[in-house]
Amino acid sequence: MGFWRVKMLLVLVIVAYVTVPVAAQQKGGDKQDPLQELPTAEFRATEGEVHSIFDDEVVANPLPAKLQKIFNGNLVYRMESDYELNNKKLTAEYYVMIFNFNKTYTKTGKINAGEVIGTHRPDKTKVILFCKTLDPYLVLNCSQLPYKYGNYYWFNPMFLIDPDDETKWLSFHAIDSLEKEAMEIITHVENDPPGFTVYPKLRVRYKTQLNEFPRPLTEKEKKRIATYESWLYGGRTGLMAFANEISIEGRKFLVCWQNGFDKYLKAEYTLKSDIWLYGIIATYDVWEKCGYIFLRDFSLISVEQKYEERLKAIQASVQ
Repeated sequence: MGFWRVKMLLVLVIVAYVTVPVAAQQKGGDKQDPLQELPTAEFRATEGEVHSIFDDEVVANPLPAKLQKIFNGNLVYRMESDYELNNKKLTAEYYVMIFNFNKTYTKTGKINAGEVIGTHRPDKTKVILFCKTLDPYLVLNCSQLPYKYGNYYWFNPMFLIDPDDETKWLSFHAIDSLEKEAMEIITHVENDPPGFTVYPKLRVRYKTQLNEFPRPLTEKEKKRIATYESWLYGGRTGLMAFANEISIEGRKFLVCWQNGFDKYLKAEYTLKSDIWLYGIIATYDVWEKCGYIFLRDFSLISVEQKYEERLKAIQASVQ
């Protein structure tokens, strides 16, 4: 596998992004065309209005005037993201810029997704993310190495644009005991009607070991799971295709894997060794007497180790 694994399709509104072969430290004078090196995402090249794709705060461009000139027609959002790392609660602060369009939006402050901010140009509207630091949230969530230019680190913004494209590793809460979290759900649904509840915000990451590779889901299991998928994933179904069956305090749980992940797992993982799983404890159904955990991804090292490895790779690339 490559340095960072990507498994999902890109959102339709985005058609491509500039691949940066290595993250390079700016050396010497200004580059004649730094945009050739920066990891930008592009809107579909069609005529018409440009709409905001974020619900965030629009701010005055914080870049120095000289640097702003290379980003024609730009609108800048200031964003914050809370996350956990090394058992600490942290907040990432960074900027996202839409540029290379005919800007008509002139206000600052909160903007809603879908508001008109300008019109397209023939050579495509672009999006980019920048930050003064190598914040762990960005280092872990972005799909490629950042580029250093003008005292800022520039990141690929695809994980913000398409939530299915990247695994947002730090959006999953670290837990020491899957059993404890699952039992809290079981206690709730066994004592309070209607007998099942979905928990779309109970995103967890935990370490475990697998004794066997996941098996294909039965047709009956797929039909039951489709109900929960629809609630959790905005009407989409058929995402889960494989499962490991586990027991928690004598209750059956299916740890469900997305279609295609069994191939990655068999290629990368050795049974009965440590593995970190990232997913949602979806529910426990008292009538079916079965709980469901929907996985988003897996890793052979902890998110803390992953961050240290990526940081070293970035630092080596800019020396």
